[in-house]
Amino acid sequence: EIFEGDITEVFRDIDLVVLNNASPLLQHQVMKNRHPLIIKDPSIYRQFRERVIVSYDEYKYISGMSVYDR
Repeated sequence: EIFEGDITEVFRDIDLVVLNNASPLLQHQVMKNRHPLIIKDPSIYRQFRERVIVSYDEYKYISGMSVYDR
């Protein structure tokens, strides 16, 4: 089926985020609550995920959010 209409109607509920330079909080929320569309290299994705976890733990500690983990 060929779509003939306003393309913004198709993509209105999609948020596109480049996670490489996003904040640790945003990276964590996306990794926790969303599903990646494309993973070209599972090894690189795994390494990125590990960096997100470490960065987020540091962010929680520095921001004082870690007190809510108790």
